[in-house]
Amino acid sequence: MRPLRLEFQAFGPYVKRQVVDFGALGSGDLFLVHGKTGAGKTTLFDAVTFALFGQVAGTRRKDRLRADAAPEGMPLEVLFRFRLGDDVYRVERAPAWERPRRRGGGTTIEPARASLWREGVAEPLATGFDRVTGKVEALLGMDADQFGRVVLLPQGDFKQLLVADAKEREKLLQKLFGTGIHEQVEELLGRRRRELEARASELGAKRAEALQGESPEALAAHRDDIRAQVASAGAEALARGEADRAAEARLAAAEALARRFAELERAREAVAAA
Repeated sequence: MRPLRLEFQAFGPYVKRQVVDFGALGSGDLFLVHGKTGAGKTTLFDAVTFALFGQVAGTRRKDRLRADAAPEGMPLEVLFRFRLGDDVYRVERAPAWERPRRRGGGTTIEPARASLWREGVAEPLATGFDRVTGKVEALLGMDADQFGRVVLLPQGDFKQLLVADAKEREKLLQKLFGTGIHEQVEELLGRRRRELEARASELGAKRAEALQGESPEALAAHRDDIRAQVASAGAEALARGEADRAAEARLAAAEALARRFAELERAREAVAAA
């Protein structure tokens, strides 16, 4: 992202409308904002961050951005133009504020407004405070916190970065770029690796116990032999079942014949008696 123009009024210590034309600084990629302490340097960064994300970095409160000396009828407004790739974007933002009523006395709340435009396109890319913030985050690939760490390097931390030794510089960079999450992921992955190694060791012990010194190939061959024996025993049992059924049929026929012979004998005895 390359800043092109920043405009704001009633923002921070600035009451009147301020215009910062970054294009007038030439084609360089590095800009130096310098001045005495309290000159308002940080306010420029706050204006950029507020225009993009609707908030400011650090502990500064969003409801305290309005200049205390601003007239009652002057709204806080920020406009920021920037180039991203080949496109130029313009974001305009104004927070909710209490303004005098146009008729009668008293005040009323003017709602917050925001819009994001890609120059050359008639319709805005997004409108509304939160929708503009979401669209800007999608375009830049970072949120306000990441933008403050990566793009707007805090001046105190930058000085410390220059004079720190290697170990302190590492800690400072971890703080600036928020690498704590990466350390947490690394710790999580290490713990998961140790758990998997312990589980693998446990399964290896169970496998060795199950194999009892034999190789998996030998057990597989033994299993195939047992399956063949089971199949042979099943065929033999089937054949014996058929033989049993045939013997039972012959037995039933013999019993029926014996009953007929018994009936014949009783008939003969009856004839002899007659």
